[in-house]
Amino acid sequence: THGRGVWILDDLAAIQHPADPSRLQMFPIRDVYEWAQWSGLNTFRGGSLPSNQFVGPNVPYGALITYSLPRKESHVEIDVLDSSGRVIRHIDGKDASGDAGLNRVAWDLQENGPVKWRGTFDENRGPDEGVSVVPGTFTIRVRAGGEVETATAVVKPDPRSNESLADMQTQYDELRQIQDEYSGVDVMLNGIDARLKHATSAERARLLAFRALLTYNPSNVEDLGGPAGLREKLEDLSGRVDESYAPANGPKLDELAHLHAEYVQLATEWRTLR
Repeated sequence: THGRGVWILDDLAAIQHPADPSRLQMFPIRDVYEWAQWSGLNTFRGGSLPSNQFVGPNVPYGALITYSLPRKESHVEIDVLDSSGRVIRHIDGKDASGDAGLNRVAWDLQENGPVKWRGTFDENRGPDEGVSVVPGTFTIRVRAGGEVETATAVVKPDPRSNESLADMQTQYDELRQIQDEYSGVDVMLNGIDARLKHATSAERARLLAFRALLTYNPSNVEDLGGPAGLREKLEDLSGRVDESYAPANGPKLDELAHLHAEYVQLATEWRTLR
């Protein structure tokens, strides 16, 4: 028998602070470090141990949000607010546990994802998560059963990284620009899809020609190697800028400026098409 093992219980907040079973209660959130979970190149996210090894899961990445509910709730909402009070991440549905008693949800230190293109297959609609935050202090707000509670989360930089907070802020701003333009492209694509349902032949031809500038419209996951439109170029650049904590270098900055100019031109053309 396997009579020996190691348990790591390194977040005792829910035990150290007595729970009030009559109300929604949040527990202190321990400081969290931001770090790269995997390499940006040749990524293999699955485990490499044989299936017959007795292992336990690692702690979830990010800020551990622990709260207690007096009763089971069908709907719990969690918001992450930055220092200015802006909601940068919203968590609900199956990702926000509503069981009676103690609950724990991990915020992965990322903002809300971009607008999704609803007219394509699931894997191509766009990421669920957005840009990773710059280390700092954030407010976590939980809503359940008509009650609201908040707690503070402090995100710290990876102590192994040589990048300054200024560098990380610059990279964040670059990635935010890419994501905002990606969202803008998806808004246009959703608008095109809606108009195609009632378009005349001439209108349909103009809309499809414009869509071809935004995306080459892959039809499935095996069809992701076509000639890139603006959407695919933004996806590629986002991955390249996000490879480290460092800001974009010269060639990436050139591409960022080129794609921005292309986006502005297409957004202007879209307003005339509407």
